[in-house]
This record gives sequence, structure tokens and C-alpha cells, in this order.
Amino acid sequence: MVPGEKMLSRILDCVPQPIWAVGPDGCILYTNPSAVAVLGYDEPRTLAGRPTRRCRWRLIVRCVPAPK
Repeated sequence: MVPGEKMLSRILDCVPQPIWAVGPDGCILYTNPSAVAVLGYDEPRTLAGRPTRRCRWRLIVRCVPAPK
């Protein structure tokens, strides 16, 4: 992990809102502790690398084009 990523991870770990990132392949890249708790898991590594279709919840992603 590069220094900027480490700092961002520290910040996101402290945010009370659930935050998770999903890669283009549909696998979970990151979850903060709030997301882990809300989704009903014990720790982030339980979700890391896991396809979203195999989780206890369903993720709906809506892509919105960036403004020009």
C-alpha cells in the first residue's frame, strides 16, 4: 500500500458511515469497519476479495456519467 492509500484507509476506517469499494470484476476491494458491522460480518478480511453476488446482501450499482 502506498502512503496516500494508507492515509485514505485510515480516514475511511474512522468514518461512521458504511463504505465499501467494489472492483470492475464485482469483487470487494475494501470495506470500512462500519460497513462490516452493518453488513453483518465480523471483520473486513471476511469480505475482501469476495464476489458481491456471494454476500448476504445485494449491491445495486448505478453508473452516472461525469458532468462535462
